[in-house]
Amino acid sequence: MKREKIFERRLSEHFTVGDLARTGEAERYGIDNIPTERQVERMKALCERVLEPMRGRFGRLHVVVGFRCRKLHEALGATGSRSHLRGEAVCLHVSSMEVALKMYRFATKRIGGVEIRLSEPMSNGCRLMRLSVRSEVHSSLKGEDLT
Repeated sequence: MKREKIFERRLSEHFTVGDLARTGEAERYGIDNIPTERQVERMKALCERVLEPMRGRFGRLHVVVGFRCRKLHEALGATGSRSHLRGEAVCLHVSSMEVALKMYRFATKRIGGVEIRLSEPMSNGCRLMRLSVRSEVHSSLKGEDLT
């Protein structure tokens, strides 16, 4: 299947594969950041369980980082968590600490099971909020490869 066709594939009512997988870094490095079917299923679970409820409460979300294939992850020198590789994490652009706190409270009280990390503020006061969740799909794949 062609890249653009894959990126148009719907994960939920408001999110597509492209919303989570299309990145400037992949373009810059000339890497096709294409998820496997298993990763798409995890991305779908993330959208349905976390992003759609967040969007319903806060409106349009600005996804800065979503899925990363192994080649892109390595090209960026990323270390630590592999949630982006599995399709189980996104980083959202958050306009202020006040908004971040509201999102944090909503995610922890209304959604549950979401790991949340907040970046240090940027020069304009904005932050990145990383949301990750272990999907049911991933839980059943203990010991298997990330792809």
